[in-house]
Amino acid sequence: MILIGVGTVYAAISFPIVLISLYLIQKVYLRTSRQLRLLDLENKAPLYSLFEESLSGMTTIRAFGWHKSLDDKNHMLLDRSQRPFYLLFAVQRWLTLVLDLLVAAVAVLLMVLIVQLRGTMAAGGVGLALLNIIQFSQNVKLLVTFWTNLETHIGSVARIRSFTENTPPEERPDEKHDTPPPNWPSSGAIEFSNLSATYNHTGSREDLVLNNVSLSIKAGEKIGIVGRTGSGKTSLIMTLFRILDLQAGSISVDGVDITTLPRQEIRSKLVGVPQHPFLLKGSVRLNADPMGVASDYEIVSALQSVQLMEIVDKNGGLDADVDDLNLSSGQRQLFCLARAMLRPGNILVLDEATSRLVFATPLFDLSPGQS
Repeated sequence: MILIGVGTVYAAISFPIVLISLYLIQKVYLRTSRQLRLLDLENKAPLYSLFEESLSGMTTIRAFGWHKSLDDKNHMLLDRSQRPFYLLFAVQRWLTLVLDLLVAAVAVLLMVLIVQLRGTMAAGGVGLALLNIIQFSQNVKLLVTFWTNLETHIGSVARIRSFTENTPPEERPDEKHDTPPPNWPSSGAIEFSNLSATYNHTGSREDLVLNNVSLSIKAGEKIGIVGRTGSGKTSLIMTLFRILDLQAGSISVDGVDITTLPRQEIRSKLVGVPQHPFLLKGSVRLNADPMGVASDYEIVSALQSVQLMEIVDKNGGLDADVDDLNLSSGQRQLFCLARAMLRPGNILVLDEATSRLVFATPLFDLSPGQS
């Protein structure tokens, strides 16, 4: 715009009108594109979820012959996900058309001034102005497009900020936050007293998943809880880790009521192996020791105990990406067992941690008297 104004001073009179027009166009386009972008993301999420669920349940789909229904559902979600994308594409074409018309208006104005004021303007300045008019359309288009993309991406950050600020914290206001005694838990005695818990917080007795459960585990004892699927075994473990809130009763560890302690403090003191193995994105070292408290020798020793060190060595050692190991479900559970070995603590909780393992030989060498 400066070069055009230098070439023809009279054309600079239209620049305030051009800038105001660009601002109004950008404002209308930004408001529309932001909403369409949100609709695009919301409509693509179910499609991606279907892909992931179909891949994880491929054997079940093939066994029950559900190909046709899933294929129809995939087409329906695909069509729905393309509607906001098509509208966004149309809005972008509208932006291109309007900006081209705006630049064409400036070019017409410049040509009118050149014709009407011929002989009073330098030929070199006129040529410079005409050359920059040609590039002006593309530059303005890129400016508005990049600006709207910037604001759209900032909107993603704004949604994350809104989530972190508006999501209620896990810690409830009525909970106390006492500091546990030093070296707690020192022995590991657990006491469940008339424990009741539910998932929907309605307070209805029919919705209780745990109802008046009482259990005493002494320090050093190895306790196995057995029951049918859905009987509440995992729910009982979740109450110990304060993932599931208590409706009634109490849980004491070494004589300390855990409802009076911060939840993260409790979880940092207990060692757990989940039913479904979970690995982080990153190296083998990060997955084996996320807190960074163990040495490489201890990590190698733990992986050797679960017979996974050979696979790790073949794929680059402890610095290798854990995804490159291509571990099976059973090997993932073994990896989680190795992670539990490296966690300091006097309480170890296993939630069907060997459900995907088939032992041809004993996993650990047990000395006489051990179980």
